Parts: sequence; structure tokens; C-alpha cells
Amino acid sequence: VPGGSIGNASSPGVPVGHAAPHAVPVYTPYRSRATARDREDYHAEGSLRRLAETLVRIVERESPVLMPLAMRRLAEAWGVERMTQRAQDRAIDAILHAAGAGAIVRRGETLWSRSDDPDSWLAWRMPGEGDDAQRDIEEIPVAERAAAAAHVLERQIALPAEELEREAARLLGVGRMSERSREAMAEGIAHAVERGLAVRQGDSIAH
Repeated sequence: VPGGSIGNASSPGVPVGHAAPHAVPVYTPYRSRATARDREDYHAEGSLRRLAETLVRIVERESPVLMPLAMRRLAEAWGVERMTQRAQDRAIDAILHAAGAGAIVRRGETLWSRSDDPDSWLAWRMPGEGDDAQRDIEEIPVAERAAAAAHVLERQIALPAEELEREAARLLGVGRMSERSREAMAEGIAHAVERGLAVRQGDSIAH
């Protein structure tokens, strides 16, 4: 597992929030190969700083990323296979350490890199290659769900709420809408309205 200086993590490639014009945004998960020593050190008293450094790299790669997913990536990077309560508590300690050092930004359950502005975020990401690049709808930050809805409305102008939920979810890789998917996308649309990216017009949502 990686060392390095907390607060100086770098993200390979172009940050999603600043993608080149017309680029198709693709979700790329953080990947790292753990050693047996890493797994042993995960709970070690002196390893918190190194855990936080790994966490920063995860956030730089995946920002914005929800805490449960970031915690799972952290555990995987250190070779921890089961997210027990103890493992979760350790990951939360790393998040608090990194956020307290100003190396990442925490907004509720969402973690952001320092280079991203949550208040002006307009990017959404399609699934990438590999099983770990397929996010469950509830693993996608509400800011991304809102951005996907806004993107659909830029082209369609206005749609019934249910149709907008379905079209925006498709952009995010959701093929079949479940009750859970509809609830998650309704939350994203509500966030888009709150941010002024969309407006409600009766049963429809407009740009």
C-alpha cells in the first residue's frame, strides 16, 4: 500500500469535474494491490496516517465518492476482505483524519477532492470496465444523479418526472428501474431543482 504525503495525492488523468469538452465521463475506481503486511497493519496504532494517505488517493481518483464506497475501497487497498464494524470504524478514523487535515472535503456522506467544487458540480459518470466499476445506484452521489438529470433536460427540455428518472438512470448505468432506483433518482432530481438546474412544472421537470 502506498505511502506519500497527506494532502499531496494526485489523480491520474483529467479530473472528472474538468473533463475535456465532449468527453464521455467514465467512472474509474481506485485500484491497488495489497500485501499481507498491509492487512496486518490496517488496525495498527501507528498506521492511521498511512491509511489517511490511501484514503486521499481514493478520493482524488473517485471524487465525489460516498463514504461507504470509499471505506470499502480503503479496506480493499489494505487487503481487508470483510468490512466488520471494527474495520468500518478504522476507515472512519482515516476519513476524519484526512478531512481534519484539509486533504479532502466532506459534505455529509460525500467526500470530495480539494480541486472539486461541490456547489458547481455538473459532471456524471458512466460505468467503466470491470465489476468494480459498476456502481449500485445508491453508491452514486446525489450530485451526480442531479447532474445526469440536468444533462437529459438540456436535450429534452422537459419530461415527465418518471421518464426523466429512467433516462437519467440509464446514463448512470441503471438498466432496469426498481423502486430503490426510482427513489434514488427522485432524490437526484430534487437536488437538481434545489440547485436551480431544473424546475418543476406540474408532473413534469423542465430545464
